[in-house]
Amino acid sequence: MHIRSHYLLYQQCCKEQEIPENHYTIPQAIWKEMEEEKRGSKGKKQAKIDWAFEKENGKRAFTCEGVLNAVAQLVACDDQVKWERS
Repeated sequence: MHIRSHYLLYQQCCKEQEIPENHYTIPQAIWKEMEEEKRGSKGKKQAKIDWAFEKENGKRAFTCEGVLNAVAQLVACDDQVKWERS
């Protein structure tokens, strides 16, 4: 982390000795610029789609159908349950 404060000197030394720079030494601002240049015209910033989802406020009623739906989504969609045979 400390070398980031001496990045220009580090960069110059690496160029002189033909050593590749370690990505951890590059300050975040410079790293972001480099990433944007790599993307060029093909990459655009990802837009947020929060407007497409409705947020539920307050408590929901507890129902058997709701529990069954939640368990089905857990097992089928997220595949978080793993069965082991003994």
